[in-house]
Amino acid sequence: MKLQKLITLLISFFLASIFLQSQQLYDITPTEKDGTWQPISGGTYVTAGDDAMAQVNLPFTFRIDEQAVTFVYPNTNGYIQLGYSYMSLSPTPGYYYGGGMCVAFCGGDGYERSGIYYTITGSSPNRVVTFQWNSYSNYYGQSSFQIMAQIKLYETSNTIEIIYGPQTGSVYSYTSWIFFAGRRISSYGPAYNIDPGSPSRYVKGYPNYESGYTTRFLDAADYGTTIKQGKTYIYGKADPELVGIYPAGGEVFRVGQIYGGTDPNQHPALFIKRKAGMATVLLNYQIYGPGDLSDPSTKIIYRAKDPVNSSFDVNPGNITGDSARYNFTAGTGVCFGTGGNLDLQTNAGQFEPGEYTVEGKMIIDQVGTVQLPGKKFNIALAWDIGITKIAKPRPKYEKKYPLAPLDLVVRVNNLGLNDVDHFEVLLDVYDASGTKLGNTRTLDWNNPSTPLASGAFVEVTLSPNFIPPATGDYYLVAAVNLLSSTDLLPSNNVWPRSGASNYYFSFAKEIDVRGVEIVYPKSTDEVIVGRPINPIAKFTNQGVNDLDFDSIFFEIKYNQTSQVVFRDTLVNYVISAGSGYDTTNVRTIKNFVPPFLGEYQICATIYSPWDNNPLSIRKVCTNFTVNSGLIGTYTIGSGSGSKHFATIQEAVDALYKYGAGGHVIFELKDRGPYVLGDVMEDRPALDLSSYIHGMGPDATVTFRPSADRAVEKGGNNSGVTIHVCAGNGYGIVLGQNTDPLNQYAICPSVFPSQKNKYSKPNGYFIFDGGQNKSIRFILKTRTDVQKYTHNVFFLKQGSSNNQIKNCIFENEYKNAAGNSLTPHVFLPHLRTSGSLVDYMTDQYLSTTGYSAAIVLRTVAPKDKSGGNTLYNLDTLTCNNNIISGNEITGFGYGVVDMGGGA
Repeated sequence: MKLQKLITLLISFFLASIFLQSQQLYDITPTEKDGTWQPISGGTYVTAGDDAMAQVNLPFTFRIDEQAVTFVYPNTNGYIQLGYSYMSLSPTPGYYYGGGMCVAFCGGDGYERSGIYYTITGSSPNRVVTFQWNSYSNYYGQSSFQIMAQIKLYETSNTIEIIYGPQTGSVYSYTSWIFFAGRRISSYGPAYNIDPGSPSRYVKGYPNYESGYTTRFLDAADYGTTIKQGKTYIYGKADPELVGIYPAGGEVFRVGQIYGGTDPNQHPALFIKRKAGMATVLLNYQIYGPGDLSDPSTKIIYRAKDPVNSSFDVNPGNITGDSARYNFTAGTGVCFGTGGNLDLQTNAGQFEPGEYTVEGKMIIDQVGTVQLPGKKFNIALAWDIGITKIAKPRPKYEKKYPLAPLDLVVRVNNLGLNDVDHFEVLLDVYDASGTKLGNTRTLDWNNPSTPLASGAFVEVTLSPNFIPPATGDYYLVAAVNLLSSTDLLPSNNVWPRSGASNYYFSFAKEIDVRGVEIVYPKSTDEVIVGRPINPIAKFTNQGVNDLDFDSIFFEIKYNQTSQVVFRDTLVNYVISAGSGYDTTNVRTIKNFVPPFLGEYQICATIYSPWDNNPLSIRKVCTNFTVNSGLIGTYTIGSGSGSKHFATIQEAVDALYKYGAGGHVIFELKDRGPYVLGDVMEDRPALDLSSYIHGMGPDATVTFRPSADRAVEKGGNNSGVTIHVCAGNGYGIVLGQNTDPLNQYAICPSVFPSQKNKYSKPNGYFIFDGGQNKSIRFILKTRTDVQKYTHNVFFLKQGSSNNQIKNCIFENEYKNAAGNSLTPHVFLPHLRTSGSLVDYMTDQYLSTTGYSAAIVLRTVAPKDKSGGNTLYNLDTLTCNNNIISGNEITGFGYGVVDMGGGA
C-alpha cells in the first residue's frame, strides 16, 4: 500500500511538473496574422489621461507563465499589467524589468484621450475580456497622432491577442515597443520583444538575451505598414482554424452528375489549419436547400457522420497542416453518395434543383465551436436565371447616401446549364411606410450575339435613377423574367427572396449629430465630494460626413439650489460618421470637483452651424449623487463590517479613492505582523504621496493601536507589529509626487496642466503608538542586491504637518549575502558647478549609503522629463512635522533631516 501511494505521488508530481513547464512563457512563441478590427460596443469605462491605471477584476482565472491572474490593471501608457498594480519598464536591449506580467501594444510614455473601456463576451468556459484604448497617443504628440488598439484575454485557452485599430493624424515617432512579459525572476523576467515586420521577429529577453540584438522600438515607418488596422499578435497555444470548405460557393452543379468520384477536388470537404500538439477537433458538415432551414420545405440533402460511431460530430484524427483537407466518407441524405461523393444522379427525383447552402463547423476541445459562414452554390436545371445581389444601393447597415440622385444596379446570374440571351428586369422603390414611389422601372436585356453563359452574371442599371424626396429609409423589390425560354426555378427570380426581410437603404443629411447618453457620471457611479472627475458624454453622427466644426458644452447644476457649479466647452471635436450606429465619447478638458454632498444634474449639448437638429436631440442629461469621503473610526485586521479593512493597504486604497470627509482614525486591532509591501518588488512598502482629497487640519488621518493593543508595548507578541518590506529601500513614502503608485491616486489621471496641483500632498497624517509605544515598525530589505540606503519613513519635499510619535523602530537590514551588517552612514549632499546646483541621489555611491528610521529630505522637484519644466512643479519644503517619543535601534541614524524646511 505504501509503495502504491508513493507511485501515485510520483506520478502526480510528474504530471504537475509537465503542466507547470507547459505554462512557462518561453514554451510558447507568439504568432501574428492580418485580422479584422472589430471595435467593442459600449463597454465599461476604466480610466483615461496620463500615467493612469485602474484595477479590473477578471470573471475567470487567467494563467500566464505559471501564474494565476484574477485581476489586471489597464494602463494609459499602452499596456496592461496582469496581477500587479506597479510596472517599471526598461529599454535595456532584450530585457524586461518590472513587478510582474505585462502585455504592451505600444508601451511607453503614452496618453489616452478618450478612455480605456472593456467588455466581457461569451459564456463560461469560453469568455473573452476585451480592453480597448479609444484614442491612444504618445504623451508629447497627443494632438498629432492617435491609434485605437485592443488587448484580449481568452478563458480556458489562456490566449492573449493584441489587435490594432484605426490610426488618425500624422505619425509622431517616439520610444515605445511591443512585448509579452512574464513573471519577475529576481529583478528581471522573461519577455518577448516584438520586432514588427513581414514576418515579425519574436526576440527573447532575460534570461535568454540574444547577443547583438537591440531592443526594437516602433518608428514612424511601422504605422500603416507593419502596424496597421487589423494587425494581430497572438500569445498562447494557438487554436486550430477552419480555413475553407468545399463547395466553396458560386459553383453550378448539374443534376444527373456525381461529384468527387473522378475528380477528388470536387469531393465535399473541410479545410483545417492545425499543428501537432494543438487541441483536438471534431467536424460538422451539411448541405441544405433550396432556401433556408427555417423553411419547412428545405431539405438537408447531405450530412456527414463519423465513420466509427455514426455521430454527426466527425473525428478527423490527428490532422495537421496549414490547409489540410478532410473528405467525408460516411453520412446520410439523398445526395450522400458512395464514399462521401456528392451524388446528384442516383436520387435525382428526390430533391429540387436550386440554390443550396453548405455549412461547416469545428468543435475545438476546451475552447468551443467555430463556424464558417454558409456558402451558396447551385444545383442547376437546364434553364434558370436569378437575381443574386443588389449592387447599388448598398444596404443601410453598410452605407448611408447623401440626398442626391442614386443609380439602381441589379446583378443577374445565369444559374442554369444553357446560355441565356433574353430576359427583363423590373424594380420598384417604396418608402418606409410601404408606399410605392413612381412607376415600375424595366430593363430589357436582349443580346443573342453575346449571350449570358452558364454561371456568369451581368450587372444592369435601371432607369431612371432614384431621386429621394427626403432623408430616411427606403426599400426596393426587384425581379427578373427569362424571355428566351421557360425558367424552371422562379423562386430565385426575386430580391429579396420570399420570406426574407425588406432590402432597406438609407439617405441621410450631410451632418446629423445627436446626443446619446452621459457615459460618466451616471446615477450608479460613485462620485465623492472633493475628488476631481472628468465627465464623459456620448454623441453620434448619423449623417454622411464627419463633423469637425462644432462646440460641445458641458454643464453641471447642484439640484438643491439650481446653482451651476461647472462649465466646460470643447471646440471642433471630431464626431465621425459611420455606416452603422457609430458613437464618439467626448471627455471634458477641465476637472469637475464636486463642492457639496447631494444630487446634481449634468447636461452635455453639441452645436454645429451645419446641423439643424432640435436641441432636444442634441442634448443629453442625467442626475448623479455625490457622497462623502471617509469619516470616523475604522478598524484594520481581523473581523468584518462596513467600517473595517483586512489590511493597511486596503485602508489606504479606500483613503485615496474616497478621500477624507472629516477626521479619520484607523485602529490596528491585531498584534500582527501587518505586512506592508514586498521586498522583491522594486517599490516602496507603502505609498502615501501626492494629493488626497479632503485631508487637512479638520480632516486628519490617524493610524493608532486599538484599545486592546494600546495597553501593551510593541514587542514580540504584544502591541502591534508592522513589517515594512522596502523593496527599493524606501518604506512609507510621503510628499510631492506626479506618479504615485496607488491605483486610486488622482494625479496620474488629470491633464498635464493640473499635475502640479495634484502632486502636492495635503499632509496631516498621524502615526501614534500611544503612551505605551504600542506600534513597532520592523524594516525588512532585499538580500539579493545591496540596499545600503533604507528607511521606514521617507518624507519628501512637500511633507508638512505630519506626526510620527511614540513608535518603536527596528532594523533587520542584511547585505546581499544575507549577513546582518551595521547600516551605512554616508549622507548625500549638494554639489555645485558654477551656477548649477545638483542634488546627489540617495544611491549616488554604489558602495555605501545611509539608513535612518525617519528621513526628511527636500530637493528640487523632478517630473517625468527629468526636470520640473514639463509640469511646472513648485519647489516645496517640509514644515511643521512632529517627530517625538520614538525608540529607534539598528539604524545608522535615528532621524535625518536634509534640505529646506523643518
